[in-house]
Amino acid sequence: MLFHMNKGQPAEFYYMEHVLMEHRLGLPIDVDFTEACGFTERAIAIRLMNRQPRRTGRTLAGDKGYSAREFVAECCKMEVKPHVAQNINRDGGSAIDARTTLDAGYLSSQCIRKRIQECFG
Repeated sequence: MLFHMNKGQPAEFYYMEHVLMEHRLGLPIDVDFTEACGFTERAIAIRLMNRQPRRTGRTLAGDKGYSAREFVAECCKMEVKPHVAQNINRDGGSAIDARTTLDAGYLSSQCIRKRIQECFG
């Protein structure tokens, strides 16, 4: 969400919307709003996943911003498979290894995750 204070002033971020989407149907199942600071996306993703019922076979897709070792470790601790895009340009390499990318559902998750943008359109 962008906000203009005065004419001629640049737009600044004030709030962010975070949406958790169910992959099979592409439906939003949880939403959260936070103040925009640029560092909350991974923490909110964990919070949204914790609010969902525990079941086996859960996955969480995301872009390169979610390919942080702390986030991947937290997902594994919650028994959620992190299907996030590899960030091979990061110092130390990506937190996602070949075992994850070879999973049959990984490619599907990466293709479907882009549908989340439809919620914002």
